Amino acid sequence: MQQDITNLHPTTLGKRAGSLIIDLLFYCIVVWLFGHLMLSLGDKSGDLSIILVMFFLYPVTVLICWLVGNTPGKKIIGLRIADEKSGETPSFGQYLLRSIPFIFLFSLNIVLVIPVLVTKKNKAFHDMIAGTIVVDV
Repeated sequence: MQQDITNLHPTTLGKRAGSLIIDLLFYCIVVWLFGHLMLSLGDKSGDLSIILVMFFLYPVTVLICWLVGNTPGKKIIGLRIADEKSGETPSFGQYLLRSIPFIFLFSLNIVLVIPVLVTKKNKAFHDMIAGTIVVDV
């Protein structure tokens, strides 16, 4: 069932920022817990932990978004990710496309969200690539 896309209004910058902060805190907790697990298993240098987190955290996030439909931060703030053209839940491929910039440019994340500040629909770089938009629930 296709939704009325005329009712899709981009969320505010404040809500997007709030959901990003919650997601970053969530990731920090997951990485911290994973780091302690790896230390208890003998990874004293932390090198293996960093590699595993970089290669598995984002694919797991894509899978969670696809299965649940949201990141924890967006769920808590009351936002959802939608296909910009249909208003429907994005496909797995769209979630995957949204995650690519984060995988390759994690340290430059601020660069990826600058478009949110200057685009009419408050779309980040990854939204533009995937054809998605973040809207209020």
